[in-house]
Amino acid sequence: MLRVLALMLALFASTTAMSTVYKSVGPDGKVTYSDRPPVQDIKDSTPTKQVDGVSGRQRRDEDDPVKAAGIVTGHELAMDAVLQFCRREVPATNDAISRAHQQWMERHSALIAKAREIQEDNLDTRERQALAGILRQASASLVNGLRRAPADERNKTCSGASTKIGAYDVNLMANATLVNTLMNYRRKPRPQ
Repeated sequence: MLRVLALMLALFASTTAMSTVYKSVGPDGKVTYSDRPPVQDIKDSTPTKQVDGVSGRQRRDEDDPVKAAGIVTGHELAMDAVLQFCRREVPATNDAISRAHQQWMERHSALIAKAREIQEDNLDTRERQALAGILRQASASLVNGLRRAPADERNKTCSGASTKIGAYDVNLMANATLVNTLMNYRRKPRPQ
């Protein structure tokens, strides 16, 4: 059923977008992002609510370029996971879901490119690999949830997936804060 896909995508999105991400700055000034508090800073690493000084609203993950990039990467992996799942489970939906996936990728290509730039700029190889692992686990949870659904629900889910992929709530371009955060990011100067 479409509700299963919507629930799984919403769960995935909230898991990806709202996961606690800890930021720590080492003695050398190097910034590290992780899903676990730094061992040496456990008492100081609990995330605090930040308030945007301009608007007075609580800061969200979309306000931080690295977290916003993670949201985009997480959605990209979710789209890929749903595509692969439906291709295997309900081959009759392959054409429609492949077209919807391709349109989603084209619509979000600038955000995806910017997300990669931000991650390359702010995360070292080990951190990018750790982030990819976390997001792959979230995608696997999404697929496992779909896999556990009864066959008729899987069929309905995959049959409606092409419509769901094109829906507003999966369209990251509709999130003005996320788009502005990513597209206004300026590359850090490279040391010469």
